[in-house]
Amino acid sequence: MAARARSKASRKARPRRAPTAVGLDRKQVVEGALALIDAEGLGAFGIRSLARHLGVNPAAIQWHAGTRDQLLTAVIDEVAGRRSPVDPGHPWPVRFREVARSLRRTLFAHPNLAPLIGGALTSNRGDQDAAMEEVLSILHEAGLRGRVLADQVTAVTGAVLGFIAMELSAAPAEDVAGFREAVRERVASVDAQVHPQLARTMPHLANRSFVYRWDRGSDAPLDDAFERLLDTLVAGIERA
Repeated sequence: MAARARSKASRKARPRRAPTAVGLDRKQVVEGALALIDAEGLGAFGIRSLARHLGVNPAAIQWHAGTRDQLLTAVIDEVAGRRSPVDPGHPWPVRFREVARSLRRTLFAHPNLAPLIGGALTSNRGDQDAAMEEVLSILHEAGLRGRVLADQVTAVTGAVLGFIAMELSAAPAEDVAGFREAVRERVASVDAQVHPQLARTMPHLANRSFVYRWDRGSDAPLDDAFERLLDTLVAGIERA
């Protein structure tokens, strides 16, 4: 009797083993999460759906990556780390443009992450120090200092990431065909008597602007408008 009691107490005292799956590590969890988001979107993503995707227990996912929010932050960091490096030998306007273009190309490869772009930044989650150092160094080379430098990096970050997030925003999940037809009808029905400038410009706006489009940016990218944005930002930095 005493021996059984000691054996039972010994089992209770043993530390719990981590609920890991054989061969699974944090990198595999993050890459699996990214693959699932790419395939099915954010709406279908969760710890349980990822566990099914990887063929493991949900506890193993949480052990390696924490909560759903923590895992999404890790996914953003993973994608940001894939951005192509920029040659530091180029003049600052060239480097500034290429940093923005590289970021856009990286996010275009994973358009379903677009809704997370602002959230990861505004809540100060993720590893952003290297990216901030790069942009601050570019703006410092442009002659900006102190509060002006801080305000300018905030302005350009909002402009570039805001543009990309809006460009990659998706159509409504339900009745996509009806949504597209409604936008086309709206474009065609602009009253030239009431809105003459809009009517004249509409051929250039239809499906090429944030307001009058029916395709997502990944299907109909707004390349020319993005380059206009970069022109405007570079000119503003030069005047600051």
